Amino acid sequence: MFSAIIGGHETRDDSTINRNELMNINDPFGRMQDKHQRNYESLCRSLQKAGLTNKADAEALLVKLRRRGKLGLAFIVAITLLLVLALPELRLFVLACGGLLFFWLSRTSVNSQDYVKRYVREELSEEDGSSESSPVA
Repeated sequence: MFSAIIGGHETRDDSTINRNELMNINDPFGRMQDKHQRNYESLCRSLQKAGLTNKADAEALLVKLRRRGKLGLAFIVAITLLLVLALPELRLFVLACGGLLFFWLSRTSVNSQDYVKRYVREELSEEDGSSESSPVA
């Protein structure tokens, strides 16, 4: 890992630096990365229990997730605007809450789509490769 010790200081050869070993400024202790990994593993278990075992079903799920995300965002925008019109004295509070909900739902929707895409890439690609090499009798 360390290539040389110069003057009592250890130096690293640039070719041996692993990108995962570098500290991420936005997540210095890796907590968010661990959380995303746990969420992904939970989704994998849920999808396997539900019987999602091929890419066509996964693509259908992605389409459904996109549609639900868009409908949810439209609902939040509509309710927020109606509340702003109905309660003008609470306009700032309603807009702040609506913006927070909009951001939360959009991030949740994008993350769930990313997890499903990763599931297709990692889990279903492996199954496709293994099913092609060992035919079922």
